[in-house]
Amino acid sequence: MEGPTLHHPTDRATTGLRAWVMEHRRQRPNRQVLLERMDRWMEEYERKEEEEKEKKRRNDEQEQGWTVVTRKRGRKKTTDEHGLAVGAVSVAAATSTRKKSKTEGEMTHLYRFHKKEKRREELILLRERFEADKKRIAQMKAERMSLGVK
Repeated sequence: MEGPTLHHPTDRATTGLRAWVMEHRRQRPNRQVLLERMDRWMEEYERKEEEEKEKKRRNDEQEQGWTVVTRKRGRKKTTDEHGLAVGAVSVAAATSTRKKSKTEGEMTHLYRFHKKEKRREELILLRERFEADKKRIAQMKAERMSLGVK
């Protein structure tokens, strides 16, 4: 049985440690080749990961019973018998528009003077609380002094 040789018959100068080093270098790619392989592997991995995400998203939407219509430029809209445009909406889009419409209905500062007025009212309330706290602290100090505690 003939095993692997450490040197090639024509290369008589490589024996021992030098032969092992050369064999080691032959088995391992240089930095450039390694980087290219890693780049290809990462691109393939990211592509597969993106496909899995897309597949999962589609499955989730199908389970919920919604049809997602994506925007495409230049596409024709589907119309019903009255000539109105018809389309489907995803769950996330429908809930986000509902939330937006609720917050838009509560416009508290429509004009600049509304903001100033509210700020002024808050400042007056804060000053009143400060004065009440000062009176309460003074009262607590007076009680403490009457008890003889410094």
